Amino acid sequence: MVISVGNPSGLGARDLVVTGTLPEGLAYVASTPAAAIEGRSLTWTLGTLDGGGGREIELTVRAQQPGSYVTCAGCATKAGPTGRSCANTLVVTAER
Repeated sequence: MVISVGNPSGLGARDLVVTGTLPEGLAYVASTPAAAIEGRSLTWTLGTLDGGGGREIELTVRAQQPGSYVTCAGCATKAGPTGRSCANTLVVTAER
């Protein structure tokens, strides 16, 4: 999966943090940059995102069973929440 974060404003967004929670049935494998993991919650501390800039988080997960999974990620700065988006993924064959 790829989580894309953009800053459409002309001002830098400082202390940017992206968070997400993996649903039951999906297991964290790796991410670039690395995530801080607490249970099913994932956190990426991205620092400053320049105005008009963007960043991507590459996230690898393993499906433990077939099914439809909704994953959501949100971002926030010290000023407060700035966005949230969700995606639906259909897994037909899962690793055991």
